Amino acid sequence: RNALDAARSRFYHGDHNGGGFSRYDLKAETWSRLPEGGNTAMTGVLEFFPELDALVNLGRGSDGVWLFEEKNQTWRNLGPVEVHGHHSLGRYNPLRNEVLLVGGNESPRTVIRLRADGELERLADAPADLTIRHDKLAADPVTGGYLILQTEPETRRLWRFDSARNAYKLLDDFQETPWPFRRYEMPVAAAVPEHGVLLWMAQRVLLYKPPEE
Repeated sequence: RNALDAARSRFYHGDHNGGGFSRYDLKAETWSRLPEGGNTAMTGVLEFFPELDALVNLGRGSDGVWLFEEKNQTWRNLGPVEVHGHHSLGRYNPLRNEVLLVGGNESPRTVIRLRADGELERLADAPADLTIRHDKLAADPVTGGYLILQTEPETRRLWRFDSARNAYKLLDDFQETPWPFRRYEMPVAAAVPEHGVLLWMAQRVLLYKPPEE
């Protein structure tokens, strides 16, 4: 329920209890409230999409995908979507100019792409059930693909998903590679494109360089 408009240095936050959306201007160091609208249910996805100049909001339920468009300062609904939002994952990809919406309690393997033309497109189902409670989604700054990390002890896997080829590849099943995190850690991933690595933050900070395709 957080997003960043890097070009304008604006941070967005969706209230966990359905209290709407706030915007923090990092330069002015001031908060403001967005107009009412969007799907305010908790545990959804919030990402900023520069190509649409809009905040993408996937809430819980059948209300679909909402855009808060900066130009008009208004909300617009894109209609229903198969990813239902509750505990779903989402990630903006600057190399593919798209937002990927993945999984969740009621749609654990469903994958949808929001394209730069505003169209929603269903892609190949994920190879495993995915929710934000146990799994992580990151944009690979090297290949432009996505990295999906499953963190449950019984199903620990690292996948790469190439949305252009609509194909998944298993990168590691951690049978021979040591698991890098502690039992109850839920790491947060951030891309560092200048160095071609992903930064994983938990109780310590780890760097991971994705393999070339």
